[in-house]
This record gives sequence, C-alpha cells and structure tokens, in this order.
Amino acid sequence: MKNKHLENLSLVRYKFILNLYVFLIENFPMMKERIHKRLPVEFVKDVLEAFNAHKISEKEAMELLGIKRSRLHQLRKRWLRSNKKRPFTLWQRAKSAFHVIPPDETKYCQKFLSKNA
Repeated sequence: MKNKHLENLSLVRYKFILNLYVFLIENFPMMKERIHKRLPVEFVKDVLEAFNAHKISEKEAMELLGIKRSRLHQLRKRWLRSNKKRPFTLWQRAKSAFHVIPPDETKYCQKFLSKNA
C-alpha cells in the first residue's frame, strides 16, 4: 500500500512539473534559442537604431527581439560602440592563437596527405 502512495505522489509531481513547463513555454516566449541563431544582424541593428532614436519603445524593442530589458541595453551599448574597425555582431568569438595552425605544421600535413593519397 505504501508503494502505491509513493507512485501516486511521484506521478503528481511529474504532472505538476510537466504543467509548469508547458505554462512557462506558453506564457514566456523569451525562452528561445540564442538571438544570433534566430535573427539576422541587420534586423537587430534596425531595431536598435529605432529604439535609440525613440521611434519605438523599450517594450516594443524587447518584444521584437524576444529578449529581456538587460540584454536589450547590453546590445544597445555594444551597437553604439561599434565602428568600421570593429563592426557590430551578435556573436562574439574571441580570436585565439589556439585556432591557428602554424605554417610548418600545415606543410607537414599537406606533405603527409599527398603521400598517402
């Protein structure tokens, strides 16, 4: 009898968590994938430009981009600081020497692959 009670309790918890998840997804559309995967950079620039010129409200900009207030202001700050040398991007990947293969190793790999081809 105790096991049935535990099974019912765990089933109730499972249903509660499932219902909570469905509620969050339906009522909080900001829970989406990252902005750089959802929207083109030009669209984001246009929204930020309109927001900065007070053509649209903060709330409208947040809804258009699907982000929260703090993220909107982070993007706006980065957009304002962008220039020709450092253009505005949604995805900031640090350029690292780790990702660069030295020329001597590149030549060795090419030589090795040409012998085995």
